[in-house]
Amino acid sequence: MSTSDEVGRDHDVRRATEVSDVPEGGHPADYRTPGRAQAINATKAVGRGIPRPGMAVYAEGSDEPLGELTSGTFSPTLRTGIGLALIGPEIKVGDTVTGDIRGRREPFLVVKPPFVEPSTKEA
Repeated sequence: MSTSDEVGRDHDVRRATEVSDVPEGGHPADYRTPGRAQAINATKAVGRGIPRPGMAVYAEGSDEPLGELTSGTFSPTLRTGIGLALIGPEIKVGDTVTGDIRGRREPFLVVKPPFVEPSTKEA
């Protein structure tokens, strides 16, 4: 059974720059980059790009990576690419970021989750 401290660390959105930086048996939250707060943000493709895990994320017009995509795929419901990115808190909902997809930059809009609003029936 985990202690509450260990459970809390599993949900910490800040982490090490690379998982390979964490020694075997260590926890990424124990080896995070000092002074670099990061948060999970939902992203939605503006064009045809499909986000993939590990893809670098940049501010528009910048060559300095802000973070990376932690997950991404094509959404058949939305008919576009969606993903979750671990990026700095300076990026807000409504901002546009770019992702490096096979050497080309594709734009992504930072959106508020959920990607698809749940449907409910009124009685």
